[in-house]
Amino acid sequence: MIKAGKIRLFSLDCRQILAILLSCLATALSLKIPLLLKQVIDHGKMLSRTSSLGQIGFCLLISSLLEAVSQYLLSLAGDERIRDLRLLLQEKLLRLPWNYYKENSRGSLLSHVLNDSSVVKDFTVSVLPSALVSLLTVAASLGILLSLDVKMTLVIVLTFALIASSAFPLGKINEHFAYQNQAKLSRVSADLDENLANIKLIKLTNAQAGVLQKFRGDLQDLFALSRKTDAVFSVTGPLQTVLTLAGFLLILLYGSLSLGMLSSFIMYMFGIISPINNLGNFYMSYAEARGSLKAISEILAQPDEADPGQALPKKAADLKVRDLTFAYPGSQSPVLRDLSLDFKKGAKTALVGPSGAGKTTLINLLTRLEAGYQGQILLGDLEAKSCSLPAWRDLFSVVAQDNNSFAGTVADNLLFGLEKSVSRSDMIQALQAANLWPELDMDTRTGEGGWKLSLGQNQRLQLARAYLRDAPCLILDEATANLDPESEAKVSQAVDRIAREKIVIIIAHRLSTIANADKIYFLDQGQVQAAVRHEELLKQLPKYRAYVEDQLRPLESR
Repeated sequence: MIKAGKIRLFSLDCRQILAILLSCLATALSLKIPLLLKQVIDHGKMLSRTSSLGQIGFCLLISSLLEAVSQYLLSLAGDERIRDLRLLLQEKLLRLPWNYYKENSRGSLLSHVLNDSSVVKDFTVSVLPSALVSLLTVAASLGILLSLDVKMTLVIVLTFALIASSAFPLGKINEHFAYQNQAKLSRVSADLDENLANIKLIKLTNAQAGVLQKFRGDLQDLFALSRKTDAVFSVTGPLQTVLTLAGFLLILLYGSLSLGMLSSFIMYMFGIISPINNLGNFYMSYAEARGSLKAISEILAQPDEADPGQALPKKAADLKVRDLTFAYPGSQSPVLRDLSLDFKKGAKTALVGPSGAGKTTLINLLTRLEAGYQGQILLGDLEAKSCSLPAWRDLFSVVAQDNNSFAGTVADNLLFGLEKSVSRSDMIQALQAANLWPELDMDTRTGEGGWKLSLGQNQRLQLARAYLRDAPCLILDEATANLDPESEAKVSQAVDRIAREKIVIIIAHRLSTIANADKIYFLDQGQVQAAVRHEELLKQLPKYRAYVEDQLRPLESR
């Protein structure tokens, strides 16, 4: 199992070590074959030839079996390595704060989890073991060649030295290109993810040509970098082959060897061309893997959401905000200034105000998606910052304007995030409470992002999930903003049934949604302007009265 902070490119587990040892043993048997062939050619006795041919067949059979087992073990290790690495990345991504996802695109993160992890896996379970076996093959072959003919062996060593000297500078060039290539690939993945997520908008606005042009530009940039990388690799392989063949020609032209000896030399020469190429390409593969590991390590190095771990009291309490001030990182102007609010059990509290007043920011602070505020958010007398993060979020069920349905069945969506056992009758009761039964069945497919359901059905499905979650606080963040009056009425009825004895916080622009709230906080420019019921607020606050009149005014007069 891969652990955070312990991902190393030059790390081998027991299975990989065993696979390398088996491959080395197979290589040792293969290296004996040219010597046996030399005996067959140079010795004319039939008995000696028969014995040598039998040994050659035995070496070929056993080395093939050992190599097959070795490859299986390495493949198995690779499958486990990439599984564990991707699981580690997913686990880390789930622990990162909300702000991280606002600064990094989904496509880029997807590329790191899928593509970069694959590059790291290939290096650790394929390139590295292959390089170690290749190193042993070259060393053993040169040792045998030295015992056969020192001068000819020195020609081979000089050839390999030239190959090695050419590989390092080419590898340094490729390292620069590899990191840029991975960054561009992340950008392409991000664009593709964004295009697919917004395919409806693209079609409705006839933006296909512009989207395609932008995507073509990204692919062209990626192609240009890949072409440079290909140029480096295209030089490396032929250069190594030319140098190797040059050494081979020198042996043929100037060597004074017997036919058997010459045959052995040729076999060893050709036998180590592939290992030499592997060693020559090793640095370039290492550079690419190091670039991928850097991207992965940057994700793993990000700090998790702060979680002090203090348990919450079992008895429900009111939620309070005291002197709350908050500004986004890098901003000099606070979004919220000295807010003090009370959210009481069994009461509906509405947050109203113009766009940009800070309503959704306040919800993000209450649920601790945002941090770094000044002031206090209290559950009874307990400060939110001191509480266990999972326990604190268990206080809330959030029904948002955004569609938060997942691909699968209605039952899958109802059970999402629930740890307690839920029966089928409980789920039917939740659907009934949300005005969805028998309109939807438990096995109804929702489609990706809930596209098979209407907006009203998706909102009510979220309410049914909230019913099963049974959290002390229900937050409705513009939950009826996109609904027609009939769907809005059904959602409102469902809220009345589900929200009994709960803290209910409503963010809405529609008068019909907020008029019956027990208290309305009117926010403007990050501050509370007033906090009373709808009728009193109409009398006290001109801004609220204008806000309401704007909704009541006929559309043609606006």
